[in-house]
Amino acid sequence: MASSHHTSTANLAAPGTIASANEEFFSNSGESMLNQQWVKDVQVVMKKQLENNIDWLGIDTRDGPDGKKMLDYACGMGFLSKVFHPHFSKCIGIDIAPGMIKAYNSTAANLGLAPERMYGVHADLSNPNPTAQAGAGVSAVDLSSEEFSNFDFAGVALALHHIEHPQEAVSRIVERLRPGGVFLAIDRPAGESGGDEGHAHGHGHGHGHGHGHSHDNDEDQIDPSHPAAHTISHAHASFSREDVERMFKDAGLVDVELLYFDYRGEVAGLPKGAGRLFFARGRKLE
Repeated sequence: MASSHHTSTANLAAPGTIASANEEFFSNSGESMLNQQWVKDVQVVMKKQLENNIDWLGIDTRDGPDGKKMLDYACGMGFLSKVFHPHFSKCIGIDIAPGMIKAYNSTAANLGLAPERMYGVHADLSNPNPTAQAGAGVSAVDLSSEEFSNFDFAGVALALHHIEHPQEAVSRIVERLRPGGVFLAIDRPAGESGGDEGHAHGHGHGHGHGHGHSHDNDEDQIDPSHPAAHTISHAHASFSREDVERMFKDAGLVDVELLYFDYRGEVAGLPKGAGRLFFARGRKLE
């Protein structure tokens, strides 16, 4: 998972510099940032929400994990893989930052999973001609091989706002899903609405936010001196419902739905701007 702060457009990454800024920052500082207590507490809340909505996500929990695989894109330390690995026989993480791949592989080891079950790859799928470097204990990687296609599930947790061309990234990920496979994005809603639709299910604190287009809501602002502010896209610091629906449909996804939730009352010590997320789900056309 990438950072979960909100920011204004001040000090955000300039076009053309985002990939290198993220690669450097998250390789050198990502693990320490993601180990902050408030981030861990947010992950506990997110994990509960994901588990409560696992049927909505289309993840089959009845037939066992055999033969099923998931892609954890912009994987960071492997938050999504930690949540969902019991339901898949293989979890593959991809991240632009080699330091995060090292951390992802450490997570796999801590879970007791051999590289055949969970491993990370250093790559950028938003690049038209992506290349990859495998992590320790993993053989040479060919992104055009069957190993990196026909995923049953793919997810991106709190990272699309760090990607200069999120549409390109989502489209490239969806290409690697099997027909009928599911894609999940977790990120930050633009603005707020007072509507009640789209609550996260199975929990007492899911509020419907993020229907508007405003990207400068005061609650979305943080100190521009935040150490990761320069890794966030000028154009895509947060996403409206319309942004997400268009991005998903242009990538070839159907049955697109969004859930919104607010965890500001559940986690102490949040930095300014943190506290609201959406889960967006779509299915690849069969």
